[in-house]
Amino acid sequence: MINALILISSWSLSICLLWLFIPRKQLRYYVITFLFSSTVAWAYEYVQVSFGLIEFPFREFEKASKMSFSLHYAIYPTFCVFYI
Repeated sequence: MINALILISSWSLSICLLWLFIPRKQLRYYVITFLFSSTVAWAYEYVQVSFGLIEFPFREFEKASKMSFSLHYAIYPTFCVFYI
């Protein structure tokens, strides 16, 4: 239950931060940054999971993949957008 609460709060925080602090005039630039960083993160995570270098104890889609969906599709790209 606590894992789900942490995921929901991190998704909510990511969406709120992006909605509030991204200027509308530069939205295209930040969308490209978000998508590129999620693509790179997915590829990197896929290699790690394939070779057994990392294991996620809590996954959103347990039967679909062994990767963490929220970390590399929402949280990490949000940090990259704010870094850029």
